[in-house]
Amino acid sequence: MSLKLKPLSEQVIFITAATSGIGLATIQRAVEQGAKIFMVDNNEEDLEEIQTDLRSKGYETAYAVAEVSELDQLSFAADSCIRTFGCISTFINNVGIVPIDPEMTLTSDFKKVFDENFWGIVNGCKIAVPLMCEEGGVIMNVGNGLSHVISPLQPLYVASKQAVISYSYSLRKELSLGSVPVQLAIIMPEALDTPYDKLDASEDRPLFRPPIYDADLIAQTILKYAVKPGHDVGVWPIAGMMPQVSRFLPKLKKFILKRSPFHRLPLTRYENEELQ
Repeated sequence: MSLKLKPLSEQVIFITAATSGIGLATIQRAVEQGAKIFMVDNNEEDLEEIQTDLRSKGYETAYAVAEVSELDQLSFAADSCIRTFGCISTFINNVGIVPIDPEMTLTSDFKKVFDENFWGIVNGCKIAVPLMCEEGGVIMNVGNGLSHVISPLQPLYVASKQAVISYSYSLRKELSLGSVPVQLAIIMPEALDTPYDKLDASEDRPLFRPPIYDADLIAQTILKYAVKPGHDVGVWPIAGMMPQVSRFLPKLKKFILKRSPFHRLPLTRYENEELQ
């Protein structure tokens, strides 16, 4: 498969979870380099505010309100992008809900985590591939650098991001076997200074220990691989190596995990008498 990627100045970028964190940082950098942007989020007020600001500066943007977990809504958003700009060059599946609660029980309903983190990305790929089959393009799935390892109090988040990676590997192979001109890259960031969407998060503790990276670093990486070949992109020295570290260097993995704040929290969910 031979795929010639367009420069950013000629691209139409479709991005989900667009109103904060990685999504917003990517948009701000992309428009400065001449890309047209189609933003998707479930917060219309924020989308309108961002678009008003960007258009006042002369940038070309449009948006749609959609839940990524709803295939019909996301499909409508992609159709709106095609009607507005004519194509989609890079499709960025950027979404992440982090459930963190030292007192949650194993019976808690966190189906929303998989609906957003996994099915939201599957829906994006299902929509993007047919749209890109003729002209080609890039799909970027945002995973996580630690999704290959255990992380206490985040089992559903880690599982959902591991599912994203496994799904992406399989889909990439299918695209290759079918000679489909679509590059599928997995972006694997680590601890970020972004307003993660959280379910039942404790507000009085830091979410991560240093080093914590700025979302702009991820944005730079995403845009870099929107114009050049690349597959698994770890945005942190350890992130890209975590599969190998987990498999071949278990002591190093244990050291890394002990730096997590979640190892210092009481696992009170297992003190629930109903679960004993």
